[in-house]
Amino acid sequence: MFRISLAVVLLTSTVGLAQPAAITVQCGDCGAFQGLQLNLDGTQVGGVAQAPRIIDIEPGDHELKVIKWVSPFKTDVLFEGVLNFPKGTELRAKASKAKWEIYGRGSYTPAAPVVTGPSQQQVDAARGWLDEANESLEDLQERVEDGDDECVGKLSGRLGSLEDALRDAKQNTERAWVDAALNKALDAQKVLSGKCEKKSVKKWGKGLDRVVAKLQNAQRAL
Repeated sequence: MFRISLAVVLLTSTVGLAQPAAITVQCGDCGAFQGLQLNLDGTQVGGVAQAPRIIDIEPGDHELKVIKWVSPFKTDVLFEGVLNFPKGTELRAKASKAKWEIYGRGSYTPAAPVVTGPSQQQVDAARGWLDEANESLEDLQERVEDGDDECVGKLSGRLGSLEDALRDAKQNTERAWVDAALNKALDAQKVLSGKCEKKSVKKWGKGLDRVVAKLQNAQRAL
């Protein structure tokens, strides 16, 4: 079904260019329910609008075709030809059945990419879980140091690495750092279950499980 868009911002496949170009074409004689379609290099870009725009065009020569939708069942070609798109420039054109003109040129700079990340509330929640994980780790380290199992040395080493990773995660509070700390905690679990006696697993396992659970909560918060 034929539809008119009030505003159109369109991307071509050349978004990564350093100095791309753009064009806006205004309809010079469109009625309320009429609009323009733009074809670039043989491909329709975007929908129908009274002032359609194509952005991020590779500089150089391109074929442009401007089609006016007179009704849902009738179209007129208002312009068809090769245009040169200078780098870093936006062409401003007007098209009607009687005339085609490029009436202006302006500078064009692509919009900066939108960088998304956790909100401050999410960061604060993650830091809270990291603080709790650190408290549980400190308690576990004290109990492990008092143990007499032969695995104490290896487990203490893993817990020391986890302590360092937790400190980094608290300083940065980014998902990658929390993931790294969680991996250290899981490594410690493997040592406990694979190298320690059953009595030690029973004695220290729940404490280490608490550290892992709190790190997982911090991970989910981000």
